[in-house]
Amino acid sequence: MKSVDYINHTEDKALALNNVSFRIRPDDSFYFKDRIVLIEYENNLRPVESISKFYWLFEKTDWLEYKLPIHLLFIITNERVEKKYKIRTESIEILGKKLMQLQPEHFNFSFINNSEISKTKIESELKRLLQ
Repeated sequence: MKSVDYINHTEDKALALNNVSFRIRPDDSFYFKDRIVLIEYENNLRPVESISKFYWLFEKTDWLEYKLPIHLLFIITNERVEKKYKIRTESIEILGKKLMQLQPEHFNFSFINNSEISKTKIESELKRLLQ
């Protein structure tokens, strides 16, 4: 993303709005005036934990009061997770889609599996999230 497009970018820092810190630490956070684009790069064997924290954010915090939608790009960077633990990657996709159904005004989701990673794929998913 061009630096002129977003207001602020943080790496591995707690998600924060108006000096309120939430206990979620995305790998990359791009703050725009009308949304936040988060990128999670998952290399561990338990990537479902990273998507489940967004349920927590919406259910247990006052995030929704800010009316700032989250657009999440979730990227699996571990070949082993994709090939040997398919239930985990499928669970991420299911949970991401479910969150979009539950919070259509506040959550958008895109998923890239390890075998799909390319500059073109990442750019197209980010473009989709930014529409």
